[in-house]
Amino acid sequence: MTRTDGDVNVQDPGVVGRYFMRRLATAARKSSNRRVQYSNALADTAFVFVAMPLAGLFTFFVIASAKKHGHLAPAIPHLSSEAQGWIFGLLAMLIGLSVLNKRMMRYVRADPEGYLRFNTERDTSAADWQRLLVFLICAIALPVFGLIVLVL
Repeated sequence: MTRTDGDVNVQDPGVVGRYFMRRLATAARKSSNRRVQYSNALADTAFVFVAMPLAGLFTFFVIASAKKHGHLAPAIPHLSSEAQGWIFGLLAMLIGLSVLNKRMMRYVRADPEGYLRFNTERDTSAADWQRLLVFLICAIALPVFGLIVLVL
């Protein structure tokens, strides 16, 4: 029988939940403080599954919109692109943290030691590959697709 807590399946947490549990296991090896472990795992998960995809989509649309406007128009007038990047990154992380916090906390509350099932070298390697794949898609593929749209 599958154990659930509300709408969270603690036996099969899904892609995002597994990534979080893997990062929680990694954080547990580095710190004995539960809050630090949870915060580090949550921040990493929010970065990979919310901030990077949002940044990739934003980049795609900014590059692709240059076809219509003739240049890479700043999203916020009178603000440097570097400052816009920092603001966008901060907002993306805050959105990610707020969206994922409740769900990830349910995993931890439903099974406080559940992350130990994901405390293997294979799981650490899987999480590293997941992060690399998301990076390649969001930081390289989406901007390249934006350039293709711009050129065509």
